[in-house]
Amino acid sequence: MDKYVSDALERILDATPVRNQVSQQVCEHLQEYGPLISSVLGQSAQYFSSKCMGYPSIWFLFRVCDIPQEQWPERIESVMQSLLFSLSTSIADDFIDGDERVGDKDMYVFYIMMLAIAERSSGEKSRLDNIKQTCKGLYDSIIQSKIAQAKGENGDEYVSTDRIGSFFAMIARDFVDALPQQNDHNLIEATRYFGRICCLIDDAIDFTKDVEIQGENIIFEVMDKATFEQSKSDVQIRINAALQVLDREYSTLSKLLESIWSQDCQQQFAQIRLDIVDYITTTMNAQ
Repeated sequence: MDKYVSDALERILDATPVRNQVSQQVCEHLQEYGPLISSVLGQSAQYFSSKCMGYPSIWFLFRVCDIPQEQWPERIESVMQSLLFSLSTSIADDFIDGDERVGDKDMYVFYIMMLAIAERSSGEKSRLDNIKQTCKGLYDSIIQSKIAQAKGENGDEYVSTDRIGSFFAMIARDFVDALPQQNDHNLIEATRYFGRICCLIDDAIDFTKDVEIQGENIIFEVMDKATFEQSKSDVQIRINAALQVLDREYSTLSKLLESIWSQDCQQQFAQIRLDIVDYITTTMNAQ
């Protein structure tokens, strides 16, 4: 079973070329801030630049918009500020989660990413506003959820913060600014829902851990309290709930892309959906 969703997604999406290109350009950009990246922090920079908060969103946009490979470097550069911000959250999350792989070198990479984002803000106000808009939206959703929870207004309803989807949509906004498309709003929102599907795969991997620590998990959204308790001992209930979330997110994504994606792209995503069903079923049965 995969420990990291970034590795699972690479196989499911057949995304190795895009993952490698994103990692290479992010590392090259960070190297502009001194030889420390290459000599001391290179392994850490390469690891985090390959995480799921970056390349899957780029892969999705490239595939849906049919971007030829020779244009990849230019398109990745156009979203670099948002990409760095999104990737930096992987370091912060792993640090908070107590991941044994995260140490002082990884935090140095985090600080360099913050510096790179700040320095790119000059003359790129719209992109900085994009980051601010994303963070404020996440903050508001978290605060509103916590207030409702404290007042007991949610009842059995569980609402996740949609962090991955929000950051994928942030990257998509920069992408369409640099390469205007028809139905820009639909493309941005479709990228958000693709992020939610990536989140689902991650949460399927972490389901038992999230149950134990009462962590955030998108699968909890379709469970009432009784179903949640039953899922602790019944694997099939977990799988059914996860596939219910997949159907919900994929249905919305398909409607948003109705007038955008080609027939070939639609067929590829239909197969990817089947591969995700197989992956979720296999992964959760192995827990």
